[in-house]
Amino acid sequence: MTPHPSHFANVMLALECGKPVLCEKPFMLNAAQAREAIALAKEKQLYLAEAMWTWFAPTAHQVKTWLDAGEFGKLTRVTANYCQDSKGYAPRVTDPNLAGGALLDVGVYPIYYLCSLFGKPEVVSVSGKLSDGIDWGETVTFRFANGLVVESKISIDDPVTGELVELVGSKASVSIPNFHGANGATLRRADGTEERFTGYGGMLNEFDRAAEEILAGRTESAYTPHAVSIDVMDTVDTCRRLLGLVYPFEKK
Repeated sequence: MTPHPSHFANVMLALECGKPVLCEKPFMLNAAQAREAIALAKEKQLYLAEAMWTWFAPTAHQVKTWLDAGEFGKLTRVTANYCQDSKGYAPRVTDPNLAGGALLDVGVYPIYYLCSLFGKPEVVSVSGKLSDGIDWGETVTFRFANGLVVESKISIDDPVTGELVELVGSKASVSIPNFHGANGATLRRADGTEERFTGYGGMLNEFDRAAEEILAGRTESAYTPHAVSIDVMDTVDTCRRLLGLVYPFEKK
């Protein structure tokens, strides 16, 4: 697995060599890189997809199916948090020269979830903790085209808040701890009925489904579409700009 700043060069090299690519998250460092890589993949007619494991797994897609079907009614609260104490997980997590920090390492998970459900946010505001060249955590507030406002907490230095996606509406709700690799979810309706969904949430989904899509001749994944990856990178760019987060190698 290559660190974040290597993704763009490695993807471009593979595409130039005629190879399909499944690229680990974060897809790129910024939206400009994402657009350039996707443009090259289209030119070469090659498969390129972001390996966002949450969306190669079935649970997130089931939540979207419930949402699109109107199961929740009018949404009154949406939560998308990813906080953990992962600063000691690997040296890269806190290394500014490897684009360490919360936003690119864990923040892309809730941002990707929200963009997949509601599209790219129209307004973003953020407050966070920057030191030693990285972002240790932030609270990001998103306003979407439908008027929904979502506050998302992201951190690599918070062992308390945890990981949660929750949608609460006038007709139903769903709460998914550990959402990035969830093995299922339960839709709880206001009338007291429940609909349970189960499905393997592990990382192997990425490889099986990407292989199927490549063998089928697809150049874009149905699970992690190009447009969503670009929306996520656009949103990350906005967060970084508002935070003033610039990595050392970008200052040269």
